[in-house]
Amino acid sequence: AIPSGAAVNFVKEIGARLTKGSKYQYQWLVIKDNTVNAFAMPGGIVIVNTGLLKKAGSADEVAAVLAHEIQHVEQRHALKNMMNSAGVAAVVMLVLGDANAAMIMIAHQVSTQFFSRQVEAEADLKGAQLLLKQHIHSDGMASFFKRLASEQPKEGKIPEWLSSHPDTKNRIQTAEQFSKQHPCALCQHVTWDIEAILANINSHSEAIETTKP
Repeated sequence: AIPSGAAVNFVKEIGARLTKGSKYQYQWLVIKDNTVNAFAMPGGIVIVNTGLLKKAGSADEVAAVLAHEIQHVEQRHALKNMMNSAGVAAVVMLVLGDANAAMIMIAHQVSTQFFSRQVEAEADLKGAQLLLKQHIHSDGMASFFKRLASEQPKEGKIPEWLSSHPDTKNRIQTAEQFSKQHPCALCQHVTWDIEAILANINSHSEAIETTKP
């Protein structure tokens, strides 16, 4: 993980804004990894790959992704998934005290799991509602999906965050419809210092490229 700097501060600041008043104590980690991905672990650990920060076209897009992942925590989606799978072993391990092994197992499973369309739709909707609650424009989600989808043919593979979110075309339409139906006069665009963020990312060792097993 990147220990400090502009990229870490940016993620933490948006995260703190979006989780104000939550019952969970969130932790925000920026991982040096070129894979375009972010995922949330049960209890409030949110991991953002540097590849996602580099791919995003605006701070609003990053905020939308974080809002979506936060809702997976708030709605306990990852925990419910794990309790219905081999992840129950990690939960038992955590209860029995082998925390390090449990966290490794949980992180791997959450990063590779697929949620149902119904669960993803719920995270989209509640994520958009969360953005409006914090007076952040909600159109970042649709634009981020469209960005990844449009660049897919160039890269020859589906970006990680997009591949784990099925029914992309329909979800883009739903997100755009939500923004049109919920105009927000008080909403503002999130700002970022992208040059400082990229400098922070590039100041560390070369990023790794992960692949699914």
